Amino acid sequence: MAEKEFRERCRMIANHYNGLMCQAYYILHDRPKAEDIVQEACELFLTSKNAIENPAAWLFTTVRNLACALKKSDSRTISLEGIPNLESKLLNPLDNLLDKENKELVRKAVLMLPDEYRNAVMLFYFDGRSTEEAANLLKINKMTFLSRLYRARKYLYGLLGGNRRDALD
Repeated sequence: MAEKEFRERCRMIANHYNGLMCQAYYILHDRPKAEDIVQEACELFLTSKNAIENPAAWLFTTVRNLACALKKSDSRTISLEGIPNLESKLLNPLDNLLDKENKELVRKAVLMLPDEYRNAVMLFYFDGRSTEEAANLLKINKMTFLSRLYRARKYLYGLLGGNRRDALD
């Protein structure tokens, strides 16, 4: 691989590292494992001798596949240690912290959306605007706004490691 291509791949990793971490963490719910998966995907990306047509898609797909494979292999060994009872969940500040981390992952993923989708999500879900209000603010018709919300949900679910066609219905 030429030095120029290697530098370009390093730049691609730097640009998408946070998103890759969000995706891996969303799937695994374990930061060290997510970091391992992202590092493995980045190493594969940097050492690949093949030309990669769409590098960002390749990276996100590889992280998703590696994380899902790890999660599947981990699910074969069931441990009761990781399952808190209801009382401890209500009282445990760690659960509150994890909830905040999940919200932060979603926030970061929303920030990665293209402008037209991000604006629709922010107005509808974060600002609590009605579809009519949001469409008027964006100076588009209601059906266009609903279409953007639908596409934004699909995009977000993909960023966060899901494989459903629609996320927030």
